[in-house]
Amino acid sequence: ADARLRAGLLFAEIGKAERARALLGELPAGDPASEQQAQLALGEVALKEKRAADAERHFQTAIAGPDASARDRARLGLADALAAQGRREEAAKLYA
Repeated sequence: ADARLRAGLLFAEIGKAERARALLGELPAGDPASEQQAQLALGEVALKEKRAADAERHFQTAIAGPDASARDRARLGLADALAAQGRREEAAKLYA
């Protein structure tokens, strides 16, 4: 699972969205920290692809994860996703 997560994160970082989605979407359940990282990366990929509603869903899931730093990144990503959907007031609250 760790190798799959690392590969998925790498593919997301280099812009190989389809491959990243395939790897990150197939992670086995049971490791909340890995799942949080995967959801965060999937949110970032979706946002880059202008799929803001999908990004919102992934960031919401990542916010519930155990790592505080990842939660902070997910909140900012969620704000970006909301802004991209024209929900600027909701986004502004998260940026504050």
